Parts: sequence; C-alpha cells; structure tokens
Amino acid sequence: MSDLLYWSARAALVVGWLAVGWSALRRGGGWKGVAVAAIAFASLRALRWNIGLLQIGRELLRKAGIYEDRFVLKVALATALALAVAAAALAVWRLRDARRRAALLAVVLQCALLCVETISIGETSLAFVTTQPARYLAEGALLACVAWGSRRRATSEEGA
Repeated sequence: MSDLLYWSARAALVVGWLAVGWSALRRGGGWKGVAVAAIAFASLRALRWNIGLLQIGRELLRKAGIYEDRFVLKVALATALALAVAAAALAVWRLRDARRRAALLAVVLQCALLCVETISIGETSLAFVTTQPARYLAEGALLACVAWGSRRRATSEEGA
C-alpha cells in the first residue's frame, strides 16, 4: 500500500469516525455510547495509542519471563475475545430496530478488530483482515454500517 494511499485512507477514517461520533452525539438518547466509541476509534487512527498499549504489554510479558511462550496467552485472549464478541452480538441481535442493531453490531466488530490488532493475535488466522489494505477496507465497511445505522430517519422519533 503506497504511503499516500495509506495516509489518505487513515485521514478519511479519522474524519469519518468523527462525523459519525458527532452525528450520534447530536442524536442523543441511547446513541451516546456509539458516539463515544466512534470518537475513540477516530483518536486511535489519529494518534495510534494502541501501539503504545501493545508495547507496554510486550514489555510486561518480557519482565514476567513469558514473552517467548506467549502462544498459550494469545489463545486464551483470542478465546475470551471470541466469547465476548459472541455475547455482545447476541445482545445486540435482540434489538428490534434494524438500524440500531446494524450500528451496534458494527461497533462490536470494530472493537474486536482493534483488540486483535492491539494484542496482535491475528498474526496467522486473521491476517487476511488485519493486514493492509484489507484492514482499512474492513474498518471503512464497519464505519459505513455505523453511519447508516446511526443516521436519523425522517419518519423516526428523536432518540429512538
């Protein structure tokens, strides 16, 4: 992926997440959580603070003397993440409003992708979606889903 394309995609994701966050914040009601998540996603792409978290985690594992044997830890983290995503997706799926369900499910999946990226558990099995350009394409698709889901409908009630 060329540098220009990479940084353009990254900037577009930051602007997109900020726009969705602002829209969800203005919508109010139960959309404040979506707004907070979208703003956090924008800050992550703008500031790359998850890389710092990854480095801290690696240093802690080195100090504990288990950095070389972290495969079991990664399997445990991946299992816990899969269970958390399944539980969250099940809870979201029970919502009646299709737009809200789509937006919240996309937020859950974006959180999962960020966790995979941050704790680097996608090195083999999820490499197809955690490497560029697929990574930003997946995030763009999730952003579009959140944007569609959090958009107001002309016939809907405020904050519904």
